[in-house]
Amino acid sequence: MDPHKVAVHAYEGIAAFELGVVVEVFALPRPELDVERWYDFALFSETPGRLNAVGGFGLDVPHGLEALDDAGTVILLGSPDPHRDPPAALVDALRAAHGRGARLVSICSGAFVL
Repeated sequence: MDPHKVAVHAYEGIAAFELGVVVEVFALPRPELDVERWYDFALFSETPGRLNAVGGFGLDVPHGLEALDDAGTVILLGSPDPHRDPPAALVDALRAAHGRGARLVSICSGAFVL
């Protein structure tokens, strides 16, 4: 059986804490649980590539919105600006994921995106 896929949204100016928590839970190998692969972890953004994070470091994001096509869980770590509407392409991809039964999860200001 394939592992459950968790897709995590990244954006310009992301804070490392929320991403670190999600990586700790879903991306680290867990041999103590006697499972071959814990989860399939995919970091995505509207446009894959290099993003700047708070604190002056960069983050390479390998996946675009196609990561949501087969994700069982989609996690939104925050919103770059909770006073503005999220990108339409992201909203469309989230609606499609929800429509096929994916779980949508938010941390902190990611609730404003949902």
